[in-house]
Amino acid sequence: MTKKKKKNTGLGRGLSALIPDFETPESSPDFLMCPIGDIAPNRYQPRTVFSLEELDRLKESIAQQGILQPLLVRHLDDSYELVAGERRLRAAKEANLTHVPVFVKDLTDEQVLEVSIIENIQRQNLNVLEEAGAYYRLIKEFNYTQEKVAKKIGKNRSTIANLLRLRSLPQIIKDSLLAEDISMGHARALLGGGSKEN
Repeated sequence: MTKKKKKNTGLGRGLSALIPDFETPESSPDFLMCPIGDIAPNRYQPRTVFSLEELDRLKESIAQQGILQPLLVRHLDDSYELVAGERRLRAAKEANLTHVPVFVKDLTDEQVLEVSIIENIQRQNLNVLEEAGAYYRLIKEFNYTQEKVAKKIGKNRSTIANLLRLRSLPQIIKDSLLAEDISMGHARALLGGGSKEN
């Protein structure tokens, strides 16, 4: 009998557990067409760099076809806070949409940060320093250990530790890393063996 391979569900439970798998989003009780002005930015958004070229392409697509995948939001007093879909929201504003499709979920701050990280990692949107900063927030603000971060995200603890160490690099080295003038390996070598894991 063939042994079934154990599935790594670190990332899988993130968005798929929150966004209903319906053929038509309208069939979900969590779905609504939300006024775009009622959606506040995601305060836990780990991504800080957005390609203007990509946003422009997305704006053109949305202007022609609308938003095909609803955004994920949570209740915020009398309005909503974005959880996932920052690029779609920005592009929708640029395309002068007045309403956008959303799924509304009740989520804690911790869950919002988790989902924001997971969405961006799944879409490969984060640079290494944004990723490191997001993991640091889980540790600092929500008392995660490196082991817990690794389990939630679906990566090895050593990978998490190496990313966190990048935060202690001088800014000039960080800039070189983002510009891809040096590799992750070079950056880690510059840290040496005695650097702190911030």
